[in-house]
Amino acid sequence: MDFRTRAQWGAKFDPSKVATFATPVDRLFIHHNVMEPTGNPNADMQATEQVDISRFGTPSYKYAIHPSGVVLEGMTNHWSPDTYQYNDKISIMFMGNFENDQPTPSAIMAGRELIQFLKAYKVLTPDFKIYGHRDVYATACPGKNLYPRISELIVSPPTSNSPSNGVRKDNNMVLEDPTTGGYWVAKPDGAVFAYDGAPELGGCNNAKMNPNNYECVGIGRYVDNKGEGYCLVLNFGPPPTNTGDEFRRYRFPRDKSALV
Repeated sequence: MDFRTRAQWGAKFDPSKVATFATPVDRLFIHHNVMEPTGNPNADMQATEQVDISRFGTPSYKYAIHPSGVVLEGMTNHWSPDTYQYNDKISIMFMGNFENDQPTPSAIMAGRELIQFLKAYKVLTPDFKIYGHRDVYATACPGKNLYPRISELIVSPPTSNSPSNGVRKDNNMVLEDPTTGGYWVAKPDGAVFAYDGAPELGGCNNAKMNPNNYECVGIGRYVDNKGEGYCLVLNFGPPPTNTGDEFRRYRFPRDKSALV
């Protein structure tokens, strides 16, 4: 994660005299700043800071994410006027106007990494809830194109030591589609969502393939001479003494046929 402190991006406001709030907190709010970003994350954050100071007297947002994937330190655990009645909670602002634009894959990935960071350092509680600004205030924020994707931000990002195939024992439930450059997000109930051009092949959250609602614990790339797609791994629990395996894979090649 490319993380830049206030000093690194050139903040002018000193938050040291602004009241702080206790962490960890149990709510996280997602925003957009409705400003046109440039290729310079530092300059864009400086511009956002100046607009907020002119409006509120103090910067908004605890953290910000540039379309390039750069994460910028904001007010952290200092009070800031970003979410009405919830200014003592964590806010993450995505730079851009997502009523018109789409969030970049780099920004979505950076959001996922930042949230894992905030959980690891006990800024967020383990069972925190994530919301869009519009959930608690009459606003379009964070925009019609970002709001539906908020749930993606709480999926753990890929790790360098996670195998591309096999049973996944970690929380890595995201898989890139090398053919299109898009990616799939698998949920514990076996549902799979396709983004950025990845084909919708199906999932295991249905009565035919997963009638007992066994937990999906992994997603990996599937490829052979007949097709390419992904496989989902379900956890059936410890195998019985006579037959069966603890884990079962369902393969979803691009012909949309699912194979056990």
